[in-house]
Amino acid sequence: MPDSAATLGDAAEGIVWATVSGTYGDVVGKVFARAFTAAYGEGPGYSQAGLGYDLAHILISAWQHTADPSDVAGTLAVLRSTRYRGVNGSYTFGTDGQSTVAYPEETSDPSIGNARLVFQIQDGEHVRLGSPPYGDGVFRRPQR
Repeated sequence: MPDSAATLGDAAEGIVWATVSGTYGDVVGKVFARAFTAAYGEGPGYSQAGLGYDLAHILISAWQHTADPSDVAGTLAVLRSTRYRGVNGSYTFGTDGQSTVAYPEETSDPSIGNARLVFQIQDGEHVRLGSPPYGDGVFRRPQR
């Protein structure tokens, strides 16, 4: 899928967008992005490729920690009792809703939450503005 910044060119400059499951720009996310690019010839984007990668590895990890991977109840018990740190953040399924904990809305601890990432297209690149500590750029007021 083409990158919106490349597709729209100068018209994309200054656009702000966000995702509740985005690939972090930390060491874990950068290693994933480099490996993905080497394997497929283009970057993974900023959300869905990392999410799919994480989901597969979460399930693989759960199967590795059960006595019998075909035991659905055992696999679910492992999923509910562990935390997984993936390229799109931290996943915890032991909550009442059996879903990740949103950072910073549901937890003030970024190490246990799944961060909402805010991006802005600057000079044709997607720059992470936040949530802290995952931002690596500063908001620029659009010129148009």
